[in-house]
Amino acid sequence: MFVVSKEFSHDKFNREVMKNPFVKIKNEFIFKNYDGLDSFSQSVKQFNKMQEMFLNKVIS
Repeated sequence: MFVVSKEFSHDKFNREVMKNPFVKIKNEFIFKNYDGLDSFSQSVKQFNKMQEMFLNKVIS
């Protein structure tokens, strides 16, 4: 499961996953920040545009 927040919350995330009940499943949580999510989103948009041009079809 992704937890998306501002980068300054990363330390708090690390502390909280070490507490009950999360410590039992802490490896299931992955912290991502908004800047990373935005970069990922932009790269997906660019990929979709390139794929559409290369394959000559619209991806929905």
